[in-house]
Amino acid sequence: MCPSAFGYLIETSDTSSEARDLRALVESYTRLFAGGELRESALTWIAVENKDHTPETLALARAGCQRAPESPFAHVQLIRAAALCKEYRLAVSSSSAARGAVQKFGDCFGIHLWRSLLAIDMSAADANTQIGPENAADAEYLYRKCLEVDPGNSQAILGLGLSLCALGNYDECRQLLKASLEKDEQNHLALGALGHVLLVEGDISGAVEYLQQAITVNPNHAAHHVSLGNAYWKMGDEWQQDKQYAYASWISAAKLDPSVSEAFSGLGKWYQQRGNDRDRAKKCFIKAVDLNRANGDAGQALAEMYLAEGSDDLCEDLLVKATEAKHDQQWAWKSLGFLLLRQDNHERAIVAFRNSLSLDRTDVLCWEGLCESYMAIGRMGTSVKVAKKVVELDPGRVSGHWLCARACMFANDLEASLSYFESAAKYASLTEFIPDLQAAWTQSLSVGRAECLVACAEKWYAEGLLGRVVDSSNAALEVLSIHIARFEDEAEDKSCSSYLIWSLISAACTWILRAWPMLETRADL
Repeated sequence: MCPSAFGYLIETSDTSSEARDLRALVESYTRLFAGGELRESALTWIAVENKDHTPETLALARAGCQRAPESPFAHVQLIRAAALCKEYRLAVSSSSAARGAVQKFGDCFGIHLWRSLLAIDMSAADANTQIGPENAADAEYLYRKCLEVDPGNSQAILGLGLSLCALGNYDECRQLLKASLEKDEQNHLALGALGHVLLVEGDISGAVEYLQQAITVNPNHAAHHVSLGNAYWKMGDEWQQDKQYAYASWISAAKLDPSVSEAFSGLGKWYQQRGNDRDRAKKCFIKAVDLNRANGDAGQALAEMYLAEGSDDLCEDLLVKATEAKHDQQWAWKSLGFLLLRQDNHERAIVAFRNSLSLDRTDVLCWEGLCESYMAIGRMGTSVKVAKKVVELDPGRVSGHWLCARACMFANDLEASLSYFESAAKYASLTEFIPDLQAAWTQSLSVGRAECLVACAEKWYAEGLLGRVVDSSNAALEVLSIHIARFEDEAEDKSCSSYLIWSLISAACTWILRAWPMLETRADL
């Protein structure tokens, strides 16, 4: 039989099957046709079936595609080899060309290679699942497509359940995983995923039970150990403190698969909160982030460490890379916004806050940061709108009313500013702060209100409303006198802290001195 006849038989076989006939065909081809164009792809098939996940397997698959670029068999083997070697993005990106090759071959010979298409979609779906939650929707689509072709496909049922678990669709996910267990009660992936679902839903003891079963079936699957460690951590107390529980689970995961980022973020958390070893915690968090820039738990913890030690450059680099790795990391945009705001990099801070708010419109702190950024660059009208959003989201928030007061004052809407200062003072009196914070708010609000009253006096003087000038200036002096009486003994550096206060007193007195004689003249008339 000639190579082309052998090749045709291989192309039209189930390329993802361990069927005896296909193995016999492939092995015969490699033995009989050392120069055949499918030789490298045939050797790849054998390597994949033997679970040989070495770089040589992937190199063979690439060579096979280069030698037979129109062969469906060659393209399928490249995808399977890429998935086996954990080159998941390569597996996904290669699927489009593979489908094209299958379609072209089918059109040429008048046949429908549905098994090859199924193998392509299944491998691409599995690869999307392995890439992470960000690709779960693509995986779901492909698994559903596979089930339309082959409704009882156990691999697709399990894969769909896992992808729905990542997407948070736990009801359908649970049904599919239980269906998988009915077919195979020793399916460790289904057991582990059900444990994860119960963990998310708060049934910690149930989660531990399923995860322990999964580990009993397959003790070498690192993800099960990570999830079990997470479950133990949620149980708190001795389950966190005692090394044989959460710590041991994460250590096992890290030893089984050093590429699992979540294992190192768990260990970092243990060293930070239970092991009292900041240096080891930091090393673990760095390792976790290096493995996966989208690891939010490790990223947040490491960012806080960098800020605490004053390493702003390292923190900024970490946050920028986190947003580049996964745009929907709201925590990273938010942290980056406040870091840039503190550095007076207001334009970039605005971009960061806006990106954060595009992911969570209810984050009051982000709205506050955005308001301060707009005020800093002089966009007062926009800052007023943003400040009002803070009050809308949290009407009793003192900082929201204070921001509105400041923004309105800078926008020259002084009456509104006074109103917001008064409401801020009201909510400050109703809110239980720690003593130092209570004092800080009281000082800030009283000085801010006095500043606004002096600004009102200036405005009304220009408008000829002399009575209002005197009333506003007197009100400012009253506020400032109360402030001085309350806080003069607490000021550590009176010359510095009192400068603004005495400037405001001077300004208020000046407006009274200017307005009063003119008022007397009017009275005489």
